[in-house]
Amino acid sequence: MDYETIVAIENFIENLSNPRKQRIVRELVVNSNFEISQKKVFDKTELLIAEKNNKTMFLLSSYVHTRCNCGK
Repeated sequence: MDYETIVAIENFIENLSNPRKQRIVRELVVNSNFEISQKKVFDKTELLIAEKNNKTMFLLSSYVHTRCNCGK
């Protein structure tokens, strides 16, 4: 993971208003079954998460929202 991605993840965590969502992202960062990367999607740089075992990719924000199931 490069420096820009690490900074983007930290900024993403800081901007989350829900502590549970913050914890989910922190756990994903250290989980070896997932890989977080930055990609340009429709002229906007997004954080994406990929499951290493099946290569499924999600927007990190959508994935965290789904996992949390705690509203906004």
